[in-house]
Amino acid sequence: MATDDYGQGITLMALTDAPSIPKAIADLAAGVIPRGVMRFASASTRGATLAGSFAPVEGMMTWLVAEKRLDVYDAAGWRQIPYFSAAPAVSNQVSMPASFTTGAFTDFASGNWAPLTTTIPASGRIAISIGAAVHNTVSSTATAWAGWRASGAALTEASSETNSISTWGGRTYATRRVIRTGLTPGASLTVTPTYQVSAAGTIGAVTRVSDGQLSVEPLP
Repeated sequence: MATDDYGQGITLMALTDAPSIPKAIADLAAGVIPRGVMRFASASTRGATLAGSFAPVEGMMTWLVAEKRLDVYDAAGWRQIPYFSAAPAVSNQVSMPASFTTGAFTDFASGNWAPLTTTIPASGRIAISIGAAVHNTVSSTATAWAGWRASGAALTEASSETNSISTWGGRTYATRRVIRTGLTPGASLTVTPTYQVSAAGTIGAVTRVSDGQLSVEPLP
């Protein structure tokens, strides 16, 4: 018997060994498969398969179909390998509405600032950022907000003080970034930009929510 030239300890038949094609194939498979990325239906299936004499060893890698997760085995156990299934999704504001609705948070019309739809990465973690120029000088206590709401299979969340930026009787240029975890990998997420103003004056000069950008970043 011989081993491969790459120092991986894969057993290969030598010319001096008794000829056996089945054994040569079996030896090669036994050496190569554990060193590749093995595919299992789920973590439980992997646990039932890689046991006993086939127990995992350090350096093994697996893909779990149900969990949509890439793992590597170290001396202590399986560790997830972060990867990004997509680039950050971004929606840039095009314009302000012709008039602002006062009171509750209101969706921007898609022609002013379009919602974005993305897919949750394997980690189940994302960062959502909202940035804009918010301005309201109708009075010294007038407020303006730029925010977002989430819908879809991955997350339902309303616009609120916890995910928005605001101004009070003046103007603010800011970005707020929040992280959401424990989401279902592969699930669809739609994030819609919103605004809220307590009172409305001349668009742009007195009351303004403009120059906005909304983004959803996949996280490891």
